[in-house]
Amino acid sequence: MTVETMPITAPTRTVDHFPTVAAAYDESGPDGQAESSRRREIAIRRWFVFLITAIAIFGATLRVHFLSLPMRYDESYNYVHYASRSIPFILSNYVPNNHILHTLMVHVVTGIFGDSPACLRFPAFVAGVLLFPATAWLTWVLSRQRLASFLAATAVCVSSALIEYSTNARGYSWLALFAVIQFMITVHVMTTKRQRTAWITWAIVGALGAFTVPVMLLWSVSLCVASVVVNCSLKVKSANRRAIMRNSILAMASCAAFTGLLFAPAIFTSGLSGLRATHRMSTDILDRQLPGFGGALICASQLFLRDAGVVWPVFIVFGAAFVSIQAVIRGNREALLAIVATIVAVAAITLFRVPLPARAWLFLWPIAIALSSVGMAFIIDVLISRRVPLDAKGNAPNPFISFVARFGVMSVFAMPLVNVLREPYLVSEPGGLVDVEPAIDTCREFGPPRCTVVSRYTPATAYYLRERKLVDLPLPKDPFVRRIYFVAENSSELAGLWNDRVAGYADYAEPILMTVKSSRSIFVADRREASFDKYPATPREEKH
Repeated sequence: MTVETMPITAPTRTVDHFPTVAAAYDESGPDGQAESSRRREIAIRRWFVFLITAIAIFGATLRVHFLSLPMRYDESYNYVHYASRSIPFILSNYVPNNHILHTLMVHVVTGIFGDSPACLRFPAFVAGVLLFPATAWLTWVLSRQRLASFLAATAVCVSSALIEYSTNARGYSWLALFAVIQFMITVHVMTTKRQRTAWITWAIVGALGAFTVPVMLLWSVSLCVASVVVNCSLKVKSANRRAIMRNSILAMASCAAFTGLLFAPAIFTSGLSGLRATHRMSTDILDRQLPGFGGALICASQLFLRDAGVVWPVFIVFGAAFVSIQAVIRGNREALLAIVATIVAVAAITLFRVPLPARAWLFLWPIAIALSSVGMAFIIDVLISRRVPLDAKGNAPNPFISFVARFGVMSVFAMPLVNVLREPYLVSEPGGLVDVEPAIDTCREFGPPRCTVVSRYTPATAYYLRERKLVDLPLPKDPFVRRIYFVAENSSELAGLWNDRVAGYADYAEPILMTVKSSRSIFVADRREASFDKYPATPREEKH
């Protein structure tokens, strides 16, 4: 016997989600009422599309603001060592820093438009913008509520973590997008008779996600397990249950096979033993850097809720808890699928002791936002149904009241925006940003090789030297260097960079503060004037 499942919506009332312009319809007969309902639905859909589009445009504009931030450690390292190399090299050299599919995108974009920070980050930016409609649609699939979709789109728009990794040349925004798409395909598979094509598409999406960040395979397994568990818990027809179970196994096998084909160049170059050695090395490094599993979850939660204030996390937690309770009570298959898949993914990461940094958990964040939005929309509908008197047809007599209530909740979901705009940088990697660009530009204006730059090394230094078309900077001890620019957070860090153990230290005057740039200060030290005349010409001058 088949049990019909219902989306999580308000049970006894019809509430206008958005105000519409009233028109003079003749509702005296059935045809007039049908025409009025049709036009009303068209108007609501237009509001829906308009507001989702407005949120997407605003979110894209917000992310453009952060596209030109100084280059961070990981994205600089990826570009210098992988994305700037040839395509065969990218495909045949897998390390955790090389998100191969995303690296290929960066390689293509920079080959066409140049290697500025905005160009490097453009592929991640595209995925981050596509997350708006994808998460909104995912929320609609879970609840069939427009309010929930708007809440989800708003939360994705202003999420500090999603903004950072939409403007960071890494593959995590693509991982989140692939995870959302694969979930929606799973829901489609559970409700369609043409499962073969859908499962093949599911396997391809999973393989592309794994080709970006391999943790996607765990999400694919989680979706397969969740689909079987949900369909077994609900009284689905035995034939359908067996078909879903069989197709899930075949789809997972196909996903693994497609992933193997994509990684074939790396396997052929390094061999399975080489890939295992790389995995062990990266695992050992991450084990030393990351806290235990409980600490890893706390770090991931802190990243997800960064810059969120106090009220926003409360809404997220209450929404997720409420939707979980309602999904179990009402047997909502789509919501149960999302909840079970998330639990299975976290359990799998724990069971296999996968050392994931906080940013690698980001693929679960849009799913959690969608579930929380569904729960909050349901709560608001229930509260309004108890506080606002209804007319004889069960509708709110004043749609403006319900609109204001919903707009208030959307405002709460948009609260992190205030804190995000106050942040000069969005950096979740400790020590991952050393703003060396202003010092290199200042040195370039002074005229290298008459000057050099001293800072704590990060791959950003190599990136900016490459991007500014500068050869390797000389050392302070080189006799033709007359000025040194130091990049340090404070005088203590400066003392660690510049002291009497550094060759040439005695030839320079005491460094003085030149200017403060972002999170770092630029200090400058000139060679003592009394010794200028005894130093030879620079190599460039000798050629002339």
